[in-house]
Amino acid sequence: MKIKKIQTIAITFLLATTTFTNISEAKQSTNTNPWGYTGLINMPTGDVGNGDLYITTNYFFRTPGFSINTHLSIFDRFELGLVGGTPSLGLNPIAGNLKYQIIKPTSKEPTSLALGLNLLGLSNTSKLTNGNYLYMVMSHDFNLPLKNNTAYNIFSGHLGFGGNLDGARLMAGIDIPVTDYVNIEAEYLGKIASSSEMINFGIKAKPIPNLQGFTLSFLTMGTNLTDGF
Repeated sequence: MKIKKIQTIAITFLLATTTFTNISEAKQSTNTNPWGYTGLINMPTGDVGNGDLYITTNYFFRTPGFSINTHLSIFDRFELGLVGGTPSLGLNPIAGNLKYQIIKPTSKEPTSLALGLNLLGLSNTSKLTNGNYLYMVMSHDFNLPLKNNTAYNIFSGHLGFGGNLDGARLMAGIDIPVTDYVNIEAEYLGKIASSSEMINFGIKAKPIPNLQGFTLSFLTMGTNLTDGF
């Protein structure tokens, strides 16, 4: 009896805290990152916003300084973003982003593909991120179909590449919804030009459930595989 009771409680807890999406609609992550576009930490994803405006303020602890960014999805499948930073971060006063979603995900085929221009005008002295390159990235939601036209989103995977005249890098990432209000993210960025390959991690949370547009993020950035984390 005790085992069955524990199983019942565990299943109830899982159902109460897991992210469900309606199969009739395709899930798209509109998580913003510190660089003014929808994505993981540094890596852009194949998703775009849906007529939304995001304004994000970031504080960098290891290299003290603030940056602020905004991104706007003004047309269907099209997204623009701006980011401004401080000289201590190696950032110019302003840089821009463009992203176009070539393939839009559907409930039956939850795969998206986007082409974009990353941080145009970014200073090359920044060790946290790279800019001024063209990228292509594909995102796919791995869902477990359930009854009543619902689905359990296990995780979303992301894979792409980007580069410029200085070289190209491979990008891969994962986005795991722990609950409706917490996402865990991880990404791998290959070596490009003078920047080493990196693995970064992050947690994005909505601490006030009734305030839909407010998200708080804790991210690692520039975790160099050669020199250690």
